[in-house]
Amino acid sequence: MDNRNIIKCESCGNTYSAGKSKCPYCGAKRPAMAKRTGFAPSSRTIGGILFVAVILIAVISVVIYSIKHQTDMPEDTASPSASDGISEVIVPTGEPIETQPATNDIPVESIAVDNTGFQLPIGAMYELKAVITPVEAEPVITWSSDNEAIATINPVSGLVTAVSPGEVHFTASTGGKFAVAAVTVYDPNAPTTGSNNSGGTVTQDGSGLSHTDVTIKASSSEKFTLKFNGSTEWVYYSSDTNVAIVDEKGVVTAIAKGTCKVTVTANGSSYSCTVRVR
Repeated sequence: MDNRNIIKCESCGNTYSAGKSKCPYCGAKRPAMAKRTGFAPSSRTIGGILFVAVILIAVISVVIYSIKHQTDMPEDTASPSASDGISEVIVPTGEPIETQPATNDIPVESIAVDNTGFQLPIGAMYELKAVITPVEAEPVITWSSDNEAIATINPVSGLVTAVSPGEVHFTASTGGKFAVAAVTVYDPNAPTTGSNNSGGTVTQDGSGLSHTDVTIKASSSEKFTLKFNGSTEWVYYSSDTNVAIVDEKGVVTAIAKGTCKVTVTANGSSYSCTVRVR
């Protein structure tokens, strides 16, 4: 007999034909489910339904996750290729490109140079600075040299480079205003022409420097005057202004401990004195 047509009595536990309205053994009524459907659902059928439901839930979860993952992904940040119509910019190596500084609209009232007269040995470098009034103005400053055979200057930064002995003038200009600085370039290794018994240097025409070697104190900024005999036109300069400086009259002033040379040039000749600052 087909199992689907068999009913198990809930009262006595015996089985009987589904065609009967009540149990022939104990007289209990047939279950209502059997009356409506004509059969009792098997565990295999219920298991199949549950399996299909689990599969459907899994598929729906995968689809939802995929959609959410795509919307959360960042935009493509890949570098543009040549096919995108963007060419690569190549900056050549070598000398740096000089650029003019930014400016504002505040007019310049006056311009000056921070150092208007000093000495540099051959090969030395020094950066001149322009002093602007008012200080809020930010003009474009242009620098120039009147003799680049003696010293050159960077037209943008004001960096001076000493080339050969002599005097040169540098000009800073902006908006029709200008300022000038004078620089004397000297040879720190220039030889002296000889020495006399008093320790000075002399030439056959009687020109000479009073001393060849002096010692002064840095602690008191001691001064010492070198005297030059001969021509009425001469130029004094120091080989190291961080150690000692000298003015146009030959007055040497100690700055810091060290050794330098103070040289005077006149009529194409040079005379030097070693200055020791202690």
